[in-house]
Amino acid sequence: MPRRASAILRQELKWLEQELEWLQEFDYLDDLLEDKGHVLRKLDARKFLVGELKVMQEQLPDRESNLTLLSSARYTGLLLDLSRWILSRGWQPFLDEKARQKMSRNIVPFSVQQLDRTWAELMEAFPPERTLSRQEYIDQQYRLMRNLYTGLGFASLYDADERNSFRLPWADLMQGIDDLLMLKPLANLMDKLDGEAEREQLERWLFRQETSILHAMEQTRLISVEAAPYWQE
Repeated sequence: MPRRASAILRQELKWLEQELEWLQEFDYLDDLLEDKGHVLRKLDARKFLVGELKVMQEQLPDRESNLTLLSSARYTGLLLDLSRWILSRGWQPFLDEKARQKMSRNIVPFSVQQLDRTWAELMEAFPPERTLSRQEYIDQQYRLMRNLYTGLGFASLYDADERNSFRLPWADLMQGIDDLLMLKPLANLMDKLDGEAEREQLERWLFRQETSILHAMEQTRLISVEAAPYWQE
């Protein structure tokens, strides 16, 4: 399908994604603040850190801002355009005869082509022969997400058990990247701590957390790359 067939939709979906980017940061802060900052219980500066994290969370858009967005003409227009594009097949006018013939073919060979492509990208992003750093994992978050979404897009074509067995470790890796990003707000508060002892304690705590997360991710990744792609069987 020509990219121009979805150009406006992609532009508007990108706008919506940017409008909602703060939700991820809110989730990270929410996890850190859960049960009055229980995860920070071993830190002497826990009370101060919880207070700062709450301030950061309160500065993010509130419920009213969300309601305003969801009732805006632009958001409503996006929903209408997306519905029209899917239900009324708004992409058809962009197809020539050759493209129509391709669209009428069995989708399985096309799914294999797309899954092979994103799998090759994943192997390039996460080479099994190398140990990856925190930033290297974070840099590949989008590529990993795209691979998982491609798998979801063709999910119904393949056996559920085989698909889940292959995909779930990679989903765990995505969670690991989120866990690493969750530590970032705390790292940003390092310079706000008054005492050197508190700063050093937080620095050691962050290092231990990151090391533990990365170790688990490396184990998961090594298992993941050994799995046989289910769509190639």
